[in-house]
Formats: sequence, C-alpha cells, structure tokens
Amino acid sequence: MKDILEYVLKGIVDKSEKISVTESKEDDITSLKIAVDKEDIGKVIGKRGKVIKSIRSLLKVASIKNRQKIFLDTVEEA
Repeated sequence: MKDILEYVLKGIVDKSEKISVTESKEDDITSLKIAVDKEDIGKVIGKRGKVIKSIRSLLKVASIKNRQKIFLDTVEEA
C-alpha cells in the first residue's frame, strides 16, 4: 500500500523528495500518514477534497483485495 501511495503522490507534487509516508498496522487495520511540503499540501487535497478522495478510493480498491481496512491521514511538513 505504501508503494502505491508514494507512486501516486510523486505524480502530484512538485517536491517529490519531501514526500514521507509512514505505515502502521494493527490486526487488519492499516494506517497511512502522508507528509508533503507545505506548498504541495493543497495539490494533494485538491479543490473541495477531490484529489484526496480519489487517492482514498484507489487505496480502498487495493485494501478490498487484501481484506484489510485502510485509513489515510495528511500531515503538513514545515
């Protein structure tokens, strides 16, 4: 999941070297936290949250295949 998310984010942001994805697992729940440069956070969220919703949809499809729940959270880097 982490690899898929990093690949998608690299196509969206300008400063791809500042992408950080942390993954933690508990039972069948995977929690992903993404941190990008503060100038790129708007691109990741998108107008009215459309981009982040699309990313969550992609992760949902992958999680159904692996039978696990995924939560995605955004964190702004300084």
